[in-house]
Parts: sequence; structure tokens; C-alpha cells
Amino acid sequence: KQVLLDNTAVISNPDTYLKGLTLLLCGKAVAVALGKPKVPGTGLSEADALRLIQQAIDRDKKLASDYAWDPGRPHCQWQGVTCDDNDRVVSVVAQGKKLIGRLPGIAALKALPKLEALKLADNYLEGTLDPMYGSLANLKVLYLWGNKLTGVLPREWSGMMSLEDLGVSTNQLSGTLPDEWGQLAKLQDLQLERNRLRGTLPRQWAGMSSIQSIDLDTNSLVGTLPPEWGKLKLLTDLILFRNKLQGTMPKAWGALQNLTNLQLSNNRLVGTVPAEWGKLAKLKMVTLWGNKALSSCWPRAWEGILGSGYESDLQSNELRGAC
Repeated sequence: KQVLLDNTAVISNPDTYLKGLTLLLCGKAVAVALGKPKVPGTGLSEADALRLIQQAIDRDKKLASDYAWDPGRPHCQWQGVTCDDNDRVVSVVAQGKKLIGRLPGIAALKALPKLEALKLADNYLEGTLDPMYGSLANLKVLYLWGNKLTGVLPREWSGMMSLEDLGVSTNQLSGTLPDEWGQLAKLQDLQLERNRLRGTLPRQWAGMSSIQSIDLDTNSLVGTLPPEWGKLKLLTDLILFRNKLQGTMPKAWGALQNLTNLQLSNNRLVGTVPAEWGKLAKLKMVTLWGNKALSSCWPRAWEGILGSGYESDLQSNELRGAC
């Protein structure tokens, strides 16, 4: 209707305006011209929201120049955009495209109420992590690794209660690990490695009851290994190497029955390997080298689990073999 109203003069005087040409109104073209209905409370359609995202993450307009995000097509046909059966956006993926820009503003993301996955990794995005992202209650996957992001980890992100997979590794993030993130009960995979994070490992993260993998390697974390993490029954991968962690190894971690990969090398751990860790029957990889104050021996139960390849790794400390 709006297209017709906008072209009233042409339709009323075809000989003057069209000069023998035909005006063809395609259904799909009309739909593109009209756009989608506005999302309540935002004043934006979902196509509007995607254009705002594009403006933020793509300062050089690479997505438009290679027709990946072509405004002449319905937004559900744009490369990397996935919609459900009702044409509601559920996933936005723009990874590894060397995009220069910043993270999308919360207004655009709130105009995509069905959004479950936002993957903007491996680009050149700058700026800080917006605390308001914590209001994205339906988001399940957030990949921001491999950018140039700075600032701290917002404690407000504990509000993303549906979040299952969070990757912000290989950036320039600083500050401490928020205690509040222990409320992320659905989180399964957390990747924070290769940043500039400091502070201690929060005991509150024992509340991450669904967590399977935590990677915090190559930061500046200090303090002790929290015994409370022994409650993370689903944990399979715990990667903490190349930090400044101190103290002894908690006996309580012997309860991590699903743990297969434990990497604690290049820290400042002291004392002995707890005999309770011999109960880690699924353990296939363990690294302890670079903790020069470790002493005594490792659990004899590890003999059959680790094999000679890992045995040499253990012997690079002051450990004297199995006991």
C-alpha cells in the first residue's frame, strides 16, 4: 500500500512519468521496501537492527561490498544470518572477515528478541564489553575471541541465564574474574585464555553446575586453587597453565570424576600431588611442569592412565615418580 501511495503521481500520469515503460510491483520487492514489523518497545524492525549491527562491526562496509548483507534482499537471506520459520533472527555469524569496528549496541540486539547466537570472532573489533549485554536473557552462544577488545569482564553478564558457550579469549581484557558469573548455571564452555586478567579464581564459580570446560591459560591470575571447584561434576577440561597461581593442590578436586584434561604447568604451586587425585579415573592428560616447588611423587593410579609420555612431563618437577 505504501509503495502505491508513494507512486501516486506515476500511476495517475503514466504517459508523463513512464514514457511508455511498465511499472512492475513484485510481491517480494514490496516486502523488502516495506520492511518487517517493528519489534515492540524498540522502534526497530529486525532488518533495521541488522543494519545497525552492520554499521557497528563493519566500518569499511566489507559486508555490503561483497553482497553478504545486501539490502536489496530479505534480511533472512543475508550471509551468516539465520532465521526461524517465522522470519525471526536466531543467529548472526560474521567471523574471520577482518571486520574493523566495534561491538553492536544493546538497542540493536534487543530488537532481535529470538537471538540465540552472536558470533563475531576473529576480526578487528575494538572497545569494551557492554554490561547491558547481561539483559540478553535468550542468548546461548557468544563468540568474541580474536579481536582487540579491552576493559573488564562485566559482572552484569551473569544475567545471561541461557548462556551455554562464551568465548572472549585472545583479546586485551583486564581486571578480575567476576564472582557473579557463578550464577551462570547453564554455561558449558568458558574461554578466557590469552588476555590480561588478574586476581583470584572465584570460589563462587562452583555454582556453574553445567560447566564442562574452563580455559584461563596465559593470564596473570594469582591466589590458590579453590577447593569448591571440586563440585563441578561435569567438568572435563580445566586449563590454567601460564599464570601465577600459588599454594597446594586441593584434595577436593579428586571428586572431579569426569576430568580428562588438567593443565597446571608454569604456575607457583607447592607441596605434593594429593593421593585423592588418584581417583581421577578418566584423566588422560595432566601437565604440572614449571611448578618448581612441587615435591614427593604422583599417585600410583596415574601410572596406567598417563603412560610414559606424560610421565616425563611430571618428572620435570621435583616429583620422584609414582607412590
